[in-house]
Amino acid sequence: MVLTVAVLGAVKARRDGDRLSVPAGKTTELLVRLALDAGSRVRVDILLEDVWPTSAGRNTLQSKVSQLRRALGDKDLAAETDDRDSLEEVLTLARPTRTTWSPSSLSTGLPG
Repeated sequence: MVLTVAVLGAVKARRDGDRLSVPAGKTTELLVRLALDAGSRVRVDILLEDVWPTSAGRNTLQSKVSQLRRALGDKDLAAETDDRDSLEEVLTLARPTRTTWSPSSLSTGLPG
């Protein structure tokens, strides 16, 4: 299975060509932020800084991650522990299998 996230223009997520319904707002912004570093660990403090530059808490992030997991399917979004600090939570969106540029969108193909 392939998960594709188009991030230029309207954000769209597809699994094997079928459109996925991702909640609008910060949940979509979180998806885009994770897709930009697909396959890499993104620390919680970085996500909070990038997606919520004001004082949003971890509870807000956890709520949006939960919504994103439901929209994408739990296996696409993994919470892991950073090897350097067991208390640091990190989030990973599956490693991209291909990245395609087109005039209207940037799509990142991710295994699903």
